[in-house]
Amino acid sequence: MKQATLRKLTDQALELLDTCAIAELLPPELAQGMMSLPEALRTLHRPPPTLQLADLETGKHPAQRRLILEELLAHNLSMLALRAGAQRYHAQPLSTNNILKDKLLASLPFKPTSAQARVVAEIERDMALDVPMMRLVQATSAQGKRWLRRLPPCALLPTVSRWR
Repeated sequence: MKQATLRKLTDQALELLDTCAIAELLPPELAQGMMSLPEALRTLHRPPPTLQLADLETGKHPAQRRLILEELLAHNLSMLALRAGAQRYHAQPLSTNNILKDKLLASLPFKPTSAQARVVAEIERDMALDVPMMRLVQATSAQGKRWLRRLPPCALLPTVSRWR
């Protein structure tokens, strides 16, 4: 998309801010002292000449903070709704085969950290429930997550044989 087209579309969207009433989604206690959403959008998409670019480069400008807060809140609320919806469904509870799990742990070229052991316990707890598991494992190293992918099969193998 050409820069001129993008600028024209942005101008049109900003004009709509003047004609359309945008509902304030943040609770008053959170929005107090913050820029309004239209003001934050205008500031970021058409910064006034008096605005110091250094303020934007740090990511701590009040307009950025306003949008960050709103986006994080929207994301968290949508995840809560998604989780609540998933809880309506049933899943087959699974228990981990400790023999297979111990073999997996023994085959690792390293000793899992206490944080990794905690995540394993959380995954096992989630798999034992009769609702779908929704889990995102975050870690700084890929190696730390890679071996965790092998854990669910430790639970599935004995379960599959029971279903046959």
